[in-house]
Amino acid sequence: MATWRYVDFSVKEAQRLADLTSIVVDLETTEIICNLFTKRAQQFEQSKDRETLVLMEALCTAAIVRYGRSFVSGVRQQIPVQVIDQLSKKHQESHVFFMDLRHKWVAHSVNAFECTDVVAYLTPEEKGPKNVSGISARPMRTVSLGIPDMLRLQKLAAAVRGKLNILIKDEEQKVLCFAQSLPPDQFYAKDTPTPKLAEDKDAGKSRRKW
Repeated sequence: MATWRYVDFSVKEAQRLADLTSIVVDLETTEIICNLFTKRAQQFEQSKDRETLVLMEALCTAAIVRYGRSFVSGVRQQIPVQVIDQLSKKHQESHVFFMDLRHKWVAHSVNAFECTDVVAYLTPEEKGPKNVSGISARPMRTVSLGIPDMLRLQKLAAAVRGKLNILIKDEEQKVLCFAQSLPPDQFYAKDTPTPKLAEDKDAGKSRRKW
């Protein structure tokens, strides 16, 4: 019985394929998180306890982070600009909205979705001389997006992923053609690769491009 196996082909000619595939994982995860949010919508609407609000916030921000990281600079290549240009006008507007949230609400405290006012408590005139009796900071923030926006993000991520899957198919064919242009013996001489496990010491390091 024939045994099919695979060998490592992590070369620079395959870098774009690896990066695009990694981005698709982020988009799929975004869709799953949004789905989890909407599945628990009834619970969220009926309960306003602190634990539920934190869970809503966690799912909402996680979805925005996983979507947004596909478009920011890093080791891997970013999504080509033309991918967004190919989306519907509605999806393009949604993309701008969620990237603004990623940059100015989730990743950094910039916009009006989060603010803290300071108030001065005044002694009632009937209680004595006019006086500032106390000072208090009052944080106010948008805890989470609503169900319509989470569904909006889910559909956007799916649309972008659909465009990327087309690019991935084309890239797979390019890499296959390149691999087939090389002497096959060099592949058969390799061993099946073992999984690469990250360690604590890798947390602060940038991985290398091939």
